[in-house]
Parts: sequence; C-alpha cells; structure tokens
Amino acid sequence: MKNYGIPQGSPISDLLANIYLLKFDCAVRERIAKLGGVYFRYSDDILLICPGGEDVGKSLAYDMRVMIKKFGEKLVIKEKKSSVFVFSSKGSTQVCTLVQGEQDKNGLEYLGFRFDGRKVFIRDSTLSNLYRKVTRNARSAAVSLVKRYPGKDASFL
Repeated sequence: MKNYGIPQGSPISDLLANIYLLKFDCAVRERIAKLGGVYFRYSDDILLICPGGEDVGKSLAYDMRVMIKKFGEKLVIKEKKSSVFVFSSKGSTQVCTLVQGEQDKNGLEYLGFRFDGRKVFIRDSTLSNLYRKVTRNARSAAVSLVKRYPGKDASFL
C-alpha cells in the first residue's frame, strides 16, 4: 500500500498538481522562453513548443525528465508517454514528423485534440467519451422523468 499521493481523477488532484508544480512551471517557462518558445501545462499534460529542430527537441525532452526530479523525487515524466515532433515547411504546407516516442504517429496530441501540421482534429477517444457522457445523462434524465410522471407516455415526457 502506498502512503503517499491522492487518487487520480479525484476533484482535488488537479488543484494539488497545479500548486505542487508551480516552481517547476516557472523554471520550465523561463528556460523555454530563452529559446524563443512557449510552455503549456494542464494538470499532468505538458506541451513545449520551441524552435530548433530534432536535436533541441530530444534534448529538451530528456532535460525535462531530469529537471522534474528537482521538484519532487517521486515525480516522473514517463518516456513512453512523451513524444517529440518536428514541424517543417514543405512548399506551402507544414509537415509534422514524429522523431521520438510512440504517442501518436498521426500528429501532435494535446488535451483531446490532434494536429498533423495542416489540420486540427478532435481525437476519436474524445468523441467516444463525449458520446458516453451524453448517453448516460440522457438516460438518467429519462429515468427521472418516468419516475416523476408515472403512467405518462413518451410524447408527454
């Protein structure tokens, strides 16, 4: 049994993660800004965007895994959940190339969206989750109405 941490997905976990990682955020933001890039973090999803190509991207991915340890020995950025993409111009279009990791070979994924260099897509899993939630809520509302108005037909409800 672990005697540290909180259950993942609990309402307070995002708040505590944000508070706990404030100093990490400041350190990363400062480092990325010096490179002319930007840093985003939503809970445990991190996105770094900066110029420099493949070598800079791979180096930053490694450095972030080392750097986070300074802010908590149990904090880990999992290599298998990290990817490095290079965006480059090819004629009048932008090309997205995966150069490290296995996260998604079809483009950069962040917070339920995917970007392939040309278009932004809603991920299939995001749509599936939305469909499940809508279905569950519609069923719950229907059951509630049936209980509230027993004997009424569907057109009334």
